[in-house]
Amino acid sequence: MEGALMNSLFKPAQDEDFGANVIAFPLHRATHPVADARRYGGSLRQNIEALKGHLRTLEQVVLVLEDPQERQRLKCRIDSQAALLSQRLDQLAAFDRLLQVCCGQ
Repeated sequence: MEGALMNSLFKPAQDEDFGANVIAFPLHRATHPVADARRYGGSLRQNIEALKGHLRTLEQVVLVLEDPQERQRLKCRIDSQAALLSQRLDQLAAFDRLLQVCCGQ
């Protein structure tokens, strides 16, 4: 009896033994959030580009102000906001590259 127990414990591995331990990964569940993130990132990128365009328009309006100090102050604020928006675009591009690497695209 002891020999039969030992044989069943130490039997050579069969191919079907390994297949029984494989758990199917639901890939569609993992890719939906990634696809959503990429879509939302694209939408956010478009909105940031639109904001940058509005800042350029606002900059043209500021140029006609008569007060040079106020004109300079507003131009500095516009430049600062444009720089921040450019930084956000760079971060979005880096995030998108990371998602592409994670998904193997």
